[in-house]
Parts: sequence; structure tokens; C-alpha cells
Amino acid sequence: MENLQIAIESLTEAINRSNSFDLTAWLLVGVTAVYVLATIAICVANFQSAKATRAQLAEQKRQFDEQKLQFEEQRRLTIAIAKQQDDMQRRLLYR
Repeated sequence: MENLQIAIESLTEAINRSNSFDLTAWLLVGVTAVYVLATIAICVANFQSAKATRAQLAEQKRQFDEQKLQFEEQRRLTIAIAKQQDDMQRRLLYR
């Protein structure tokens, strides 16, 4: 009888230990799930940020190309006007 009581107490202790282990394991599962969800959210946010940065870079390139074109056009006009003035001065000198 005494051996049976010792066996029951040992089994009860083992069950109690496994229950506390199960609780700890479930807590770890919960923490891991939160960690995974947070990691997924961070990845989604990073992807959206990269997409927005790509769009912003394309817009900046477009604006730069537009300004470059305007600058080149202004430079050509300035050179053309300078040539015209130079031609006019030469004509006046050689008259």
C-alpha cells in the first residue's frame, strides 16, 4: 500500500511538473507567435518603404532630366545670341 501511495505521489508530481512545463511551452508559443507577426509587419513596412523610395527616385530623376533639358536649351540660346552679336559686331567692323 505504501508503495502504491509513493507511486501515486510520484505520478502526481510528474503531472504537476508537466502541467507547468505545458504552461511555459504555451507561453513560449505565444511569444514566438507575436515575434513572428511583428517580423512580418516589419517586412511589409520595409517593402512599402522601398516601393515609395523607388517612386520618389523616379520622380527626382524625371525632374533632374527636365531641369537638365531646360539648362541645355538656355545654354544653346545663349550661345546662339552670342554668335549673333559677334556676327553683328564683325559686320559693323568690316563695313
